[in-house]
Amino acid sequence: MKIAQVIKAQLDEFKPKVPIMVALKKKGMTERHWDQISSKVGFDVRPDANFNFKKVIDMGLINFSDVCIEVGERASKEFNI
Repeated sequence: MKIAQVIKAQLDEFKPKVPIMVALKKKGMTERHWDQISSKVGFDVRPDANFNFKKVIDMGLINFSDVCIEVGERASKEFNI
């Protein structure tokens, strides 16, 4: 039971981070979209070979998840058109 509680706590901590992960991996994210995110968060955000979810968290992008989700959704819709 104790193990289940620990796992549930870890899942509860991770769950709010999923939407930003999904948003930043949307098909259609172009340089323009990364420029928009960078402009709105106030620092440069560029995916490179070392760009991973830990880096997203370390950069503090989780605090700007609404911006990332908005831009990711727009990029996906543009891509689908």
